[in-house]
Amino acid sequence: MLTYLKLGRPDGEKGATAILVALVLVLLMGIAAVAIDLGFGFNERRQSQTAADMAVMAGATEIVLGGTQEDVVREVLIYTEANVNAEYTIEEWRDMWMSCRDPERLGFDVGTGTPVDFQPLPAPSEWGGGQIECISSVASYLRVRIPDQIIGTNFARVMGFDEIRTSASAVARIEAGDALGSVIPLGVEALAGAGHICLSTGSHVYEPCKGNSSGSFGAINGQFYGDYFGNRPVCATNMQDTSTLPQNIALGIDHAVAVWPAEAAAARGVHYGDNYPGENVVQQWTPGIGFDRCKVEGGAVVPFYANHTSPPNALFLLSGNDARTGVFQGLLQSGTNPPDVEWHGRLVRPDDPAPRRRLEGNGSLKWDVNNSGLWDYLRADADLITNIPQCDPDAFDALGPMGTGVDDPVLKQKVGLMTTCLQEYEETYSGNPNAPRIFIDEVGDSPRLVWAPQFWFTDVSSSKFMPVSAFRLVFISGMWIDCAGNGKCSIVHFPDEATTSTLTMNANLNKWQNGFEQLSAFLVPVEAVPEEARPPIPGEPTAHTASLFR
Repeated sequence: MLTYLKLGRPDGEKGATAILVALVLVLLMGIAAVAIDLGFGFNERRQSQTAADMAVMAGATEIVLGGTQEDVVREVLIYTEANVNAEYTIEEWRDMWMSCRDPERLGFDVGTGTPVDFQPLPAPSEWGGGQIECISSVASYLRVRIPDQIIGTNFARVMGFDEIRTSASAVARIEAGDALGSVIPLGVEALAGAGHICLSTGSHVYEPCKGNSSGSFGAINGQFYGDYFGNRPVCATNMQDTSTLPQNIALGIDHAVAVWPAEAAAARGVHYGDNYPGENVVQQWTPGIGFDRCKVEGGAVVPFYANHTSPPNALFLLSGNDARTGVFQGLLQSGTNPPDVEWHGRLVRPDDPAPRRRLEGNGSLKWDVNNSGLWDYLRADADLITNIPQCDPDAFDALGPMGTGVDDPVLKQKVGLMTTCLQEYEETYSGNPNAPRIFIDEVGDSPRLVWAPQFWFTDVSSSKFMPVSAFRLVFISGMWIDCAGNGKCSIVHFPDEATTSTLTMNANLNKWQNGFEQLSAFLVPVEAVPEEARPPIPGEPTAHTASLFR
């Protein structure tokens, strides 16, 4: 008898394969949803991040260029619209931004360890007022959050997901560029041209300074916003408080500063070189004006006047002889500011490669001061010397070492020759991008070469906020110390490699500091300095740049 083996399923298992196939199809569709719809979502997220990065950098650059808050907002909107995938009507675009919320702007740590609150910026005027929470700023930072971008799904609808929402945010920081300390808190009055100029004066005044200036023409009181160097914010209630001046002289102003744009000045009827109209008038020039005075709100450093722009573009000039002590300390002393900022005087930096000249006081009191003058960096260019013989370095060498008095003939000859060289150069080559450089690259290593703010007005007034018209390249030069009304000074120091003798004044530190009478500089045409040797300035009109923070 033959026996057959029957292969197959029991009748109760029929249809199981169809169920299994259906389940697998659902799983495959879910995987497709992840692979396709989430792929679209991730792509949109990347595009939103690109838009946020581009928009925040455009807005920060507008801040650097001195734009108003509304200008900054417009730049952010333009660059966002150009980089998101979706297209919107004017009404949709406005409504999307006005309804956008950014809770992460509150309690945001910009790296100081103290969370701060970013403040919303005003909406464009044609939108009818209000603020945009997703475009916000604090101190020298700008934040942009892209409103939610909505992507409709395809396969994911099977799993109950009809849409995917994406967003992104970015923060930009205004900073001092590749090397900190390029903007010094010493001002230049309007209309000052190339040559020997006054930066700061005390009780007795000598050329190139003019008149009795009550003690501190040119010294600027820049408060600490805490943006650079790790400083804690110092927003003084008394604008005559000079505690921040030494470090700002040594390292440069610790926060971004800008110019008051020519367009804004023209709208107020202001012309370069006008007489100062008074602080009460200037304070009302909003929007657009920004006094360099701060306060702390919600852990954030914000403008003292709520309707003033940031970064500030009007700087406070100190009055009284106390300022000269701060200038002296910033040039020759060293110090520490909390929490851990150590600084060396600008002219006694240990890493400065220039030759030194010693200043000596009582006991162990001494300073080895940078001793390379501007003429020590002149380039031996035969063609240039033919056109402007006053720029010939051999002409300076032939004069020999200088003496120590105010009326020393060699000092006067070298200063006069350098002034004529710069003036002739400016008259011949100003604005010419192909102008020959009269200085060698090493001039860029000098801590004396800095940017100084130049004001809109000629009658510079102390204890006032002065709007800035531009930043000018200057080379810090002469120091006058312990002068008397008869025209005699114990110390007159101009940097000059041919002059190496020690300068001595038998006095303690207080007399050196309190006797600091005057500081001068050479105003240098920017074309005269090799581009790579100039202190960092990303382009007119400020000496700061913007970078992506996070």
